[in-house]
Amino acid sequence: MKRCRIAAWLKPDPMPQMSGDRPAQDLEWLTIFHAKGRSRWNGGGKGCSLRHPRCKGAERPDHPSPKPLGVMEHYVGLFTDPDELICDPFAGSATTGVACIRLGRRFVGWEKDPGFFELAANRLRCTREQMTMFPNAPTEQPKQTRLLDDEWFRRQTQT
Repeated sequence: MKRCRIAAWLKPDPMPQMSGDRPAQDLEWLTIFHAKGRSRWNGGGKGCSLRHPRCKGAERPDHPSPKPLGVMEHYVGLFTDPDELICDPFAGSATTGVACIRLGRRFVGWEKDPGFFELAANRLRCTREQMTMFPNAPTEQPKQTRLLDDEWFRRQTQT
């Protein structure tokens, strides 16, 4: 893997800094890596920073720092092509995985917290059920394994 780019998610509506002793955090960084070989960029000549509000209300999963689906769909679409494999080593509530399913990408994520793993597995399951336009979507049941399950990863990356 090689680091391709650092992208910025600019929040027009950051959580207020209640102590008042420092500014609110209105920016998050995303690091994009590519497999060896030619990198993908589907954005033409434009930059890769994005201004997008935080997720709130019904769209906010029960996670302390969820990424908005629109943010992850934006970046998955810009840096990958359909059927490519996207890996998220900090899956959390699986927003990256949901974006991948919706955009026709394959996804593998890791989450060490069993509660967040169940949340992520449920979100992925529900998204697959809603996406009838992708009849070839994987039907494997999610399972929590060690971080580098070599045999599983080898099967997923074979083309």
